Amino acid sequence: MTSLDPHVLLITAAARPSHTAVLLRQGGYLVTKTPADHAKLSIESSDPDAIVVDLQAFDEVAVMRVLAALAPRAPVLVLTNVPRIYPKKARQRYALQRVHLEMDLISAVDRMLADVERAVA
Repeated sequence: MTSLDPHVLLITAAARPSHTAVLLRQGGYLVTKTPADHAKLSIESSDPDAIVVDLQAFDEVAVMRVLAALAPRAPVLVLTNVPRIYPKKARQRYALQRVHLEMDLISAVDRMLADVERAVA
């Protein structure tokens, strides 16, 4: 059965329940949560509409390299304590400070998906 809800792959370090996953599900997204060390397999097997990375900065760099190789067109939102500015060639890469998670997560994911739709149209 095909889901009509947008599918978000959430890459986290923690095996415990994720507040980010709860917020995304409450926002109407189908969420697959995966640890960073399984990100490659999860990307290959799930074909997500968007990817949210919720890791510490040192893990984030390695995962972003994997994403650049495996999912160059997938929009990626990185949750961070410090805002990052990605180079212009890093299209569809977004950052959201964790302090804004409660208020802006759903809007940020909606924006990413809208940008993808505009780019395709």
